[in-house]
Amino acid sequence: MQIAGLTRGYADPGTLGRRNEAPPAAGSIPETEATRGRGTTGEGLDIFAQVVSGYDLHDITPRDFSEMLRELRDAGVLSEMEYADLGQIRLEMDAEGLDPDDSIDVLDFYQKVAQRARPDGQAEGEHAAHLASIDRRLDWLEKVAILQESPDAAGLNALV
Repeated sequence: MQIAGLTRGYADPGTLGRRNEAPPAAGSIPETEATRGRGTTGEGLDIFAQVVSGYDLHDITPRDFSEMLRELRDAGVLSEMEYADLGQIRLEMDAEGLDPDDSIDVLDFYQKVAQRARPDGQAEGEHAAHLASIDRRLDWLEKVAILQESPDAAGLNALV
């Protein structure tokens, strides 16, 4: 299930691995096996908010970050593809040699990853696609951080 604004960029019409599905209309939430019959967007956002409220992106271990993503996937809020894409954040943590049980500010960490990935000139080809995926993940982290800081604003356009 796509939570409006939180997984923007994941459920676009060009998403790989989704055959024989009509592209979702702008702002719509595609139905998946895990979420079929579950209810409204508000309910999906409530589930998402409930899961992320148990974590703090500014003070989280890499192991707990992985667990948060797993919980979101198991709750049907993230598809397998979204889960795999966001799991790249954990792979970046491992590549940096971070201890899985040491707390970090994952938002700050990934902002630095994004800064290091920026070339001085224009990015082309595969590098541009890589930067776009980093930006998409960073955007998701920023929106989750906003949700964690202001849970009452979850339904507002601030998350779109």
